Amino acid sequence: MEEPATRELDSVSDGASDDDMPVMLPTDGGGSIRKGCDPFAQTQRSKLQHRRARINQQINKEMRMRAGAENLFRATTNNKVKETVALELSFVNSNLQLLKEELEELNSNR
Repeated sequence: MEEPATRELDSVSDGASDDDMPVMLPTDGGGSIRKGCDPFAQTQRSKLQHRRARINQQINKEMRMRAGAENLFRATTNNKVKETVALELSFVNSNLQLLKEELEELNSNR
């Protein structure tokens, strides 16, 4: 009995496990079939990149908020407004610190 023909797939490893690599299936002359090949499936690396991009966007937003709050703090003479803006600045700085720590953690888990 003759073994069914198979074709090798050229693939580049990005450090992913063998589970992420396509599985070779026998062909019947028409070409190979990739088992579980989903073009919308994200690799672990792309998930990390998307998460980093999202965190960087949030950091940029917080930085703009902080710059605006600092400008308002310097421009106002109303003590009530200064007090409110100072409180908001403390929240923004806290959020920035948390986002930067989260980004550092993602970058260290390579």
